[in-house]
Amino acid sequence: AVIADLCISIGIPVTILALHYIVQRHRFNIPEDVACWAAAYNVILAYFPIYMWPALLGCISFVYSASFFLHTK
Repeated sequence: AVIADLCISIGIPVTILALHYIVQRHRFNIPEDVACWAAAYNVILAYFPIYMWPALLGCISFVYSASFFLHTK
């Protein structure tokens, strides 16, 4: 359980950080009245390593919670 927790809490962010380095043009964008945003080129190669993670992790958690809900009944 500890290894799984470490992979989720450390492994995924480090993987995203390494993949973001490939498509970044500079470190941050700082829009007015907003906090810092990570800067990435708006190309198709940026969508998979950078922008897919929220949707992918949301789908994984949905499947995990649905299977847990179905097995408890």
